[in-house]
Amino acid sequence: MAFDYWRKNRIILESASGCTLTDVRGRSYIDAISGVENVSLGHCNPAIVSAIIEQAKKLIYAPIYWTSSVPQALLADKLLSLLPKSFSRVFFVTGGSEANETALKMLRQYYKYRGKPLKHRIISRWLSYHGATLAATAMTGQPRSREPFEPLPEGFIHIPPPHCDNCPLGKTYPDCGIACAELLEDTLKFENRDTVAGFIADPVQLSSEGLVVPPKEYFPTIRRICDENDVKLVFDEIVTAFGRTGRMFCFQHWNVTPDVISLGKGITGGHVPLAAVAASGEICDQFESADREFRHVFTYGGYPIGCAAALASISEIERGHLCERSERLGHMLRSLLIDLSEKSRILGEVKAIGLLASAEIVRDKKTKEHFDPNLAVPKRVEETARKNGLIIRSYNTGVSLYPALTIDEDLLKLAVKILGDTIAEVESQVL
Repeated sequence: MAFDYWRKNRIILESASGCTLTDVRGRSYIDAISGVENVSLGHCNPAIVSAIIEQAKKLIYAPIYWTSSVPQALLADKLLSLLPKSFSRVFFVTGGSEANETALKMLRQYYKYRGKPLKHRIISRWLSYHGATLAATAMTGQPRSREPFEPLPEGFIHIPPPHCDNCPLGKTYPDCGIACAELLEDTLKFENRDTVAGFIADPVQLSSEGLVVPPKEYFPTIRRICDENDVKLVFDEIVTAFGRTGRMFCFQHWNVTPDVISLGKGITGGHVPLAAVAASGEICDQFESADREFRHVFTYGGYPIGCAAALASISEIERGHLCERSERLGHMLRSLLIDLSEKSRILGEVKAIGLLASAEIVRDKKTKEHFDPNLAVPKRVEETARKNGLIIRSYNTGVSLYPALTIDEDLLKLAVKILGDTIAEVESQVL
């Protein structure tokens, strides 16, 4: 069989349904990571598949320069009805990298129209991931994603993340005074705030060090600093929106409203490529006149089939109360993983918010010492789990699970059981 992808030892899939994948040999796997965090409503969701088919019978493509489409207009209205009232426009693209690139270009053009052309730089955080285009890679704070493509474009600054379990500033919460957030103020001072257009953050980071959930004071502090320095706050919710963390949008956990939000992955339940950037009226008002249009376009932006799929996906989330279900099953998943950790010698701290969960792999649970990176123990757990019929994801020091919002409770329990068997198998090899 011809194969044109660069990575070796890949599973060749033939079909999928719900949270189960089947390869060409007829072997089944539990998908406990929702594809690539995107297939949030299960594979081949009947309602979304039906919407795609029906739209394909009516209109497949609308020329972007002079037309729109009914599903595009309906989806824009639907998203704005879900977002805070300060948002006024939605720009559609086909993926998360494009969305974050769009947000960057939007802010640069916005400040030029406001008579502040020097405001072009973006501050982001170490451990973050914002995409695969060059500008999105420059915003990203994961060295492994950056190093192969350096030198990267200029104009990007990074500050430490709110990683309370391994504070890069050597402080301890809550006595730290949220120094990681206050550092934004110092950075703006020393980097010249008149050159900074925005601060971009993934509200919950799926990082090389596991799940990073900020303390409750973090984003209110960031919002205040941005407001005081005329810097726009951008939330990259490509992964975290549409019920993934138990809310329609992750920023709702902190009662903080961004100026721009990037959306993708779960917007169509992972069935069709689509992403979006929504912006506040204060930003969009700068683009209202004919000579001030947002000079940015993608051939398949607002793709009618993608928009129809997104409308069906959002309808499924609302009809099935899947945000609430994600929160409930998230508590269940966290509890199951904690029980597993208590029985294991190498499974350490568990973190979870909604149906995003990670667990540390440690050599010593008392000291939290990790294994020698050269042993690649978390990767060994991932590969052994796959051999056992479970798809999970490893990071530098642990493993992650983020199953679909629609996963059956019994299947979720089975997934954790297989993980437990896998951990025991690897444990016997490394201790």
